[in-house]
Amino acid sequence: MKILLYSFKDYKGWKRNITEKILKKVKKQKNLSKKVFLLRFEKKQYTDEVKKAMPDIIIGLGQHSKGNKIKIERKAFNFKKVNKKAKRVPINEKAPMAYFLSPNIGKDAESWNSYYIDDHVYNYSCFITRHYFKSIPFIFFNIPKKYDIKKAAKYVEKRIREIQKDTPEELVQKRLTRYVT
Repeated sequence: MKILLYSFKDYKGWKRNITEKILKKVKKQKNLSKKVFLLRFEKKQYTDEVKKAMPDIIIGLGQHSKGNKIKIERKAFNFKKVNKKAKRVPINEKAPMAYFLSPNIGKDAESWNSYYIDDHVYNYSCFITRHYFKSIPFIFFNIPKKYDIKKAAKYVEKRIREIQKDTPEELVQKRLTRYVT
């Protein structure tokens, strides 16, 4: 099973974005490709990378500022805000309001399921990827900014091993399964 694992570069307002460091710590694997995206509302960077990698599953890494557990994002919303003062606008006027994301991989002691990712670039990357590549299972881990980098990399590796036990078809079926957190 081919996996595309992506993270983001550092950006304004954060002294460091831990996702790029986590991505570097995740051990190389035969069918794992890694990509670090610029933190931009640019559809082409996401769609081009998916077309290039041709993955069976996509896993994104984001950074959140609150809490001490990893959030498994379950939804991506059709809106964005280019800055804090800007008004929310649709990403795609013709697309649905939201897409469900993650296969039902389940939360564990280190994580919880989140149904609201906010309106910044992380949501944008999830929404664009889901909109243009609906048949590819997609998971997004939002990691606390103060989380230990080695521990986060081990968590991602553990979840990849769990995911690799399923076929892409089984992961799509799990995405259709809704559950209460």
